[in-house]
Amino acid sequence: MLYLRLSLGFLALSAHLLLFASAYTINVGPATSALLTPGQTLTYTITLESGDTVVLVDILFVNGNLGNTTNIALNSDLSKAADRTGDYLIPSVPPGKLYSVRLVNASTKELLKDSTTFEVFAPGSTSITSEYATTFVSPFSFFLMACVVPVHCLLRAFQQQVRRRHQAHLQQDLQIKI
Repeated sequence: MLYLRLSLGFLALSAHLLLFASAYTINVGPATSALLTPGQTLTYTITLESGDTVVLVDILFVNGNLGNTTNIALNSDLSKAADRTGDYLIPSVPPGKLYSVRLVNASTKELLKDSTTFEVFAPGSTSITSEYATTFVSPFSFFLMACVVPVHCLLRAFQQQVRRRHQAHLQQDLQIKI
């Protein structure tokens, strides 16, 4: 009984890791050293990972503050290097911290991946509050924001999935014993 539970747990964990291994990567940032404000250019780069099968996608600018999206590029073919990178002129949007770039399957509109969230500052902003100073001071800080923070989020999501799967296995064990 214990061997069966461990085998099922390992199988679920392996499948879960494969799911995370086949996730697109979206890196975003300002095209210049300027702050992202309406009228500034946002640069995005999409990386395909092994196992990513959907290559025809819509790329969207997401305003998490208002819950709406704007098209950046429709029917982008990610098998072409030119479609995996681009620039987007930030439209007239209210300042906020919950903006992101989203990939959806072009035919089914299924969510594939959101970038990490980033802040759009008020027009005319020239400096950042001390709360964000370490995020935008240097390219290295941007690297930390783009690479380290998503890893933390993935680990948290992984822990939650493991907890859910463990609870499901405990329930299965109870049903098998009865």
